[in-house]
Amino acid sequence: MSKPTEKPCGNCGYDLRGLPAGRPCPECGETGMSSYSGAPQLSGVKDLSLSQMPEHLVRRIAFCCAVLFLAVALIVARIFVPAMNINVLVDVVVSILWVLSVYFITNPMTDTEAVWRGLGKNGRVRIIARWATTASILFAVSLGVPQANPLYPIALFITVVFGIVSVAGMLCLFGVLSQLAQWCRDSSARRCLDTAAWGSPMIFIVVEPLRLTPISPAVVFVGELIGAVFIMCGPIGMAMLMSSSLKAVGHAREYQEYLERRTQDRTQWPSPE
Repeated sequence: MSKPTEKPCGNCGYDLRGLPAGRPCPECGETGMSSYSGAPQLSGVKDLSLSQMPEHLVRRIAFCCAVLFLAVALIVARIFVPAMNINVLVDVVVSILWVLSVYFITNPMTDTEAVWRGLGKNGRVRIIARWATTASILFAVSLGVPQANPLYPIALFITVVFGIVSVAGMLCLFGVLSQLAQWCRDSSARRCLDTAAWGSPMIFIVVEPLRLTPISPAVVFVGELIGAVFIMCGPIGMAMLMSSSLKAVGHAREYQEYLERRTQDRTQWPSPE
């Protein structure tokens, strides 16, 4: 009887015969190296940490996280800048930098792990975060229109509408970053980002209708303050995520070196099969 045809891993040469397509190689951990005709399909999904992904991908994500955090820091700093005659120009520049940083982080990825986490081309939350954030530029422009300007009513309408769209985009962005935090295995960052993405909207949905009731304004103020604190959990989570992603770059490099050493050892000392 003839010997079954071997299905070697494209990275280390391990025989993958019988393994479902898409399952990581049990020898080196690589995926996508064993796609062959007739292989059974893997029903579940894998869950590799970001530090086990190719270094170039980890570097890209770490760079995007760093740029995004710097943009958030710039926005926070802008809030405390005193009123000046160049307010509109500064606000527009800051909003453009914010949009560009969001575009970097929400650029669709093709890796299986990224697609599974909603970071692929068809990720709905990613798409909303990407395009809704664009409204922040018009929001910044309309915010600078003075009340004496005849176009102020239109500007006020644009401010309200695009302000809501921008906030929706920011909350979706926190949801995307929460998935990245899980990929980095940073549970603290994920909790902060989830709190900002889901906790703050729930607080405001509950609190704002209370303005129409006889309830004390102090209660509404406390509720809004709690919602604001929840939103601030977003930048805190982003800072944690930036730190974790930068550390993941070094871990990814070490992991790739480890795989290379194992491959070399297997080449020099092949198994006696």
